Amino acid sequence: IKSKSIYSENKNISFTKTDLQKIRIAPKDMDITSTIIMYDNTVAVFSSPKEPFVFVIENEAYSKTMKGLFDKVWSLI
Repeated sequence: IKSKSIYSENKNISFTKTDLQKIRIAPKDMDITSTIIMYDNTVAVFSSPKEPFVFVIENEAYSKTMKGLFDKVWSLI
């Protein structure tokens, strides 16, 4: 499965990078505290362990919006 991920610079990242995985580190002033997973028309948001929650939205318009935002941030870093 191909993936693109943006991680906060202040987090410890341990992973085995493959050709299918692309990773970028967010600028210091961009704190990413939740995990957001996007696939098909689905967006799943997982909170930090301090305040646990998760929500999943299955909606084409919302998914396109979130993917557009992700792609813009990806292109800037």
